[in-house]
Amino acid sequence: GLKDLKAKIVKTVGNPKRRFDEDPLRKLRALRFQAVIGGKMDKETEIALMKNPNLKGVSYERIREEFVKAIQKGKSSKQFMESCDKFGFTKQIFPRLNITKPYPNVKDHILFLSLILRKNDVIKLGKTLNSLKYSAKESNNIQFLVYLNNFKPENIYMVKKAQEKTSLSPKQIIEYGKMIGKDFKKLSSFKLS
Repeated sequence: GLKDLKAKIVKTVGNPKRRFDEDPLRKLRALRFQAVIGGKMDKETEIALMKNPNLKGVSYERIREEFVKAIQKGKSSKQFMESCDKFGFTKQIFPRLNITKPYPNVKDHILFLSLILRKNDVIKLGKTLNSLKYSAKESNNIQFLVYLNNFKPENIYMVKKAQEKTSLSPKQIIEYGKMIGKDFKKLSSFKLS
């Protein structure tokens, strides 16, 4: 195991199919470990993932936890998501949601999710995220940023009132604006009278 880790190779202990059948969450963990060490997948482990990418029986709490850790701790959140696509995990991680590409390379999971989920209806998005076990705080923050995709200055009062219900920093709002090609510096510093 240590030899493989030093070589940055993600490999199961023993038979990969058997290890993944014992606990399907190990499939997502393999991708997270690959993202964290910036390595590659052992061929047999990769074949086992390709043959059976099913996450059936894994709770959404555990899926959310693995996903967030991979985004926050991985060397490349973009590569992690591309691996999720390759092995068929993306639709299982985010059922009923539209995923937008290209994937960003950011460690802030709120910004990451807001960008890839920006083509979803804001109201439905909140309900779906809650069912996927994202906290109310995370859901509110993501919904607000997605709402900003259609920001119009004449709606500033409603936008600032909605912002009060989030825990987003001005830096996060400005960064999200950059990611969608908008300048939110004035918006983030604007104070309602």
